[in-house]
Amino acid sequence: MTSPILRGLIMSSVLLPSAIVSNFAGSLVDAVGRPRAITIGFCIFAFGAAIQAGSIHIAMFIGGRIIHSNNVSLNLLSFQERLQELYSRKYTLDVSEMALAPDGVAFEHAKVFNGSYPGPWIQACWCDDIEVTVRNHLWFNGTTIHWHGIRQSNTAEMDGVNAVTQCPITPGEEFTYKFKAVQYGSSWYHSHYSLQYADGLAGPMTTYGPSSENYTYAVEPILMTDWNHRCAFEDWAWSLRPGGKRPNMTNILLYGKGRYDTGNPARPIGQPLRYSEIFERRKRYLLRLLNTSLDSTFVFSIDGHNMTVIGSDFVTIEPYNTSAVLVGIGQRYHVVVEPNPLLAVPDDNHWVRIFAAEGCTAFPTKPDNRTVIIRYNAKNSDDPISQSFDINPICADEPYEKLVPKLRWKVDPPSNND
Repeated sequence: MTSPILRGLIMSSVLLPSAIVSNFAGSLVDAVGRPRAITIGFCIFAFGAAIQAGSIHIAMFIGGRIIHSNNVSLNLLSFQERLQELYSRKYTLDVSEMALAPDGVAFEHAKVFNGSYPGPWIQACWCDDIEVTVRNHLWFNGTTIHWHGIRQSNTAEMDGVNAVTQCPITPGEEFTYKFKAVQYGSSWYHSHYSLQYADGLAGPMTTYGPSSENYTYAVEPILMTDWNHRCAFEDWAWSLRPGGKRPNMTNILLYGKGRYDTGNPARPIGQPLRYSEIFERRKRYLLRLLNTSLDSTFVFSIDGHNMTVIGSDFVTIEPYNTSAVLVGIGQRYHVVVEPNPLLAVPDDNHWVRIFAAEGCTAFPTKPDNRTVIIRYNAKNSDDPISQSFDINPICADEPYEKLVPKLRWKVDPPSNND
């Protein structure tokens, strides 16, 4: 009997859609600066699972160049031998405490990776090995780091769940996580020790792979989060007291930045510059949306621009168009934006808005939803005067009927079903 994996490898006829080939190739070149091979049998199988039935046309990176195979048989053993050299991505994360003021208000108890918030962007290609050494410089607490959504196949001890898959990394010690990127898309990593990630221990990660839609440029991951001017541990302690209530959040950050209005002109605070993205017309931009909040679901929108949603979590989906995307805590969406505003504005500046979803947030009042600025003229530094779409930020997932996988996997019945 041929094994399921071998059956996946021995494919008599396959067709890789041209859009997936071009975007996958571009992603690999963008990520590492040169074409490279996809490695090991599992990943060849995964590659095979990401293609559709049709005439034979296989395109893969082998030995630094793209090899096409048309209507020929593949010697799989020889093929695998050429893919044995694994490409490993190595990172170091130093966990420490420091003061931050991401929205102009000083926060003395932040926990950060490598002295910044968010933490550094971890990048790899589909099927790469990833190694991350975490060094704990916290004063009092242990820590563990979780790789959100990563399937830890045969590496469960690397999942980073405190007191479940490993003991905490004690202050002054280090631990190296090693796992394989068997999925592609965007995600994030964060402390899984108590409430540390709410105080800043979070960062983006991307595994480059196929896409269901073409794009020109990819913008760095957009981390959206709720933010508090109090330590999460302090809030938790207060909530446990008699009469304690759910802690309130105080602001929204995008790219680790925000602005806070004290409501008192006599007590102004220094405001950081707003984050801006420069768009060029006749280009298409991939945005990677990540919600890294503690207690808030958000609705993402760009004034005057529709979006094409092409990915949900680690799944490439059939593209669909929308003017807003709801992103729950821990969720990720890939969207493509075409710089062709539906509503022209004189200054060519447009707000990126983050709406707090009603019923799924802990803000006592609605925070300012204007977060980031899209500019078509880099020399224009004015705040936009653009108007929002008529958006109802209810707490409801994206329509399930629209979340259709580009390439479906058939799951067999459980093997232990007696």
